[in-house]
Amino acid sequence: MALKAPNGSVNRNPSMQAAKDDDPYTCPDGSTTTLIKKHKNRLTAVNSIHATTDGHKTRFVLSKGADTRMGGASKWGTAWTFSGGVSRSLRTATRWGMRKKAGHRMLQTRYTIGHYKNTLSERGSCVVWYRKSAISHEGGAESNRAYAMKVTKKYCRKYEKGGGLTLSKEKSTNWTNGLSMASIIGFDLESSSGYSSGEQIDVDITKPKRMICGANKPPGENPARVVVARR
Repeated sequence: MALKAPNGSVNRNPSMQAAKDDDPYTCPDGSTTTLIKKHKNRLTAVNSIHATTDGHKTRFVLSKGADTRMGGASKWGTAWTFSGGVSRSLRTATRWGMRKKAGHRMLQTRYTIGHYKNTLSERGSCVVWYRKSAISHEGGAESNRAYAMKVTKKYCRKYEKGGGLTLSKEKSTNWTNGLSMASIIGFDLESSSGYSSGEQIDVDITKPKRMICGANKPPGENPARVVVARR
């Protein structure tokens, strides 16, 4: 039986899935998900490095297999809205350049985002919606200016020259606009990447009278972020 679309047109062959975004009423039997398009080269935030002074060497590394979680978007009708995200693993290890000076940098890499068409035919009706969701990691190690991280003295600890720390944990940090999609759907999506065995930030102190401060707890308690400062 042919399925009638809301505009009165009839789908003469509902068993065929049309892979076109401009054919919103094609509905095969049952439910389907079809990849229509790939949005390549989408910049995605994975971490940040902060320092208000020099006298340090700081590096962030994502190992092969490390996960980044990215938000998704769905469209029912004409408007895109936020929806649940997915996690994607790195196929190759990625390293960012060593930071030695004062500055606040957002660390970013590139992912491919898929544009999917979903259909559901049931009891003669045809329901169609679309979704944007991450597919895979492309690579790249870039950085842009980040918001300055405040130095909170109660979360700071002194580190001598030659000292330092390595953060490696599972707690994630979220960036509400970490995945660049505004030029496609009108707004950016969130991204998050937590420290784990595959995601580490190393800080080595190279000058005296320096300290490392956590964002919400002392540095030895594995805070989500740290900042190097002069004491």
